[in-house]
Amino acid sequence: MKHQRIITNAEKGIIIEEYLTGPNSSREIAKKYNVSQRSVTNWAKTYKEEIMGTKNVKPKEENTAESSKEKSLELELRRLRKELEAKDFKILVLETTIKKAGELYGVDIKKKLDGK
Repeated sequence: MKHQRIITNAEKGIIIEEYLTGPNSSREIAKKYNVSQRSVTNWAKTYKEEIMGTKNVKPKEENTAESSKEKSLELELRRLRKELEAKDFKILVLETTIKKAGELYGVDIKKKLDGK
């Protein structure tokens, strides 16, 4: 029986962020972090569905060719959405980290930071 290592939510967050924002494929990231490729893609999919409220729905192919400007705008929109997803996820990870650190040390860290 293969021993499975437990991946923390923080580690998953780092992996998902790298997958969604970086140039590396899920295969390369899986190898880098010693996890399965399926785990990387499943975590990213779950993140998108739960946090961002998006599902992987394939659009119907159009019979007519789109103009190059429309294609360019669509690509830019996809890039910006991906970037926004990554930023939102980063905020979630940071807020969770602050909350957990506050619980660990018994101090409301966020309140202390806001009071500066």
